[in-house]
Amino acid sequence: MSNRIPGVLALALFLAGGFASPVLAQAPSAEERQQELLRIWYEIREGAASKGEVEAKYDVGVANYLGRGTAEDPRQAVRWFQRAADRDHADAHHYLGYMYAVGLGVEADPQKSLEHYRLAADLGNASAQYSVGQAYEFGQGVRADLRAAARWYRAAAEQGEARAQTRLGDLYLVGRGVDRDAEEAYLWYGLARNEERMAEARQRLTRSQIAATDERVRALSAAR
Repeated sequence: MSNRIPGVLALALFLAGGFASPVLAQAPSAEERQQELLRIWYEIREGAASKGEVEAKYDVGVANYLGRGTAEDPRQAVRWFQRAADRDHADAHHYLGYMYAVGLGVEADPQKSLEHYRLAADLGNASAQYSVGQAYEFGQGVRADLRAAARWYRAAAEQGEARAQTRLGDLYLVGRGVDRDAEEAYLWYGLARNEERMAEARQRLTRSQIAATDERVRALSAAR
């Protein structure tokens, strides 16, 4: 999930600058100035969202979720995320998946959470692919299916999602949803840079296997 402030904040910086006279008023603190800039940014993005700009709808959702430029309001965040998600915004679906999972701004609903995670995952969101893998591994909103979990972990892992790389390594290490393969486990642990798990997998490998897999890790890491 992205917490960025879009480039339009530069306009807010321009608009907010220089209005207070040092003679007539005490200069605002850095915190006060930052809050004023965020308020102006929020008004600009809300205006764009109201005119139908999809990315602005998402930005306003994030602002309400975090309380940036406006009061923190999870219910309002859900409304804006849903408007962006209706236009196939992957990150908006991801936020909705999380909010339905934990009951933030909405009533908790594991099935609806998975629905949004799956939509985000289908749109290529790696964090959502990891969350779908979790749902299938642990039966959250769906019947547990370790093979499906492994497929979704792999999809996220191949995008560099470290949590998915570690979980995929765990499945390979013990043979859950995939054939047991300590070399493959060591590979994914290496890509995730999980030293503790690497040490565990290393105990099951020969020196030549370790050397060969270390080389694969270096090659794949360099290619990213």
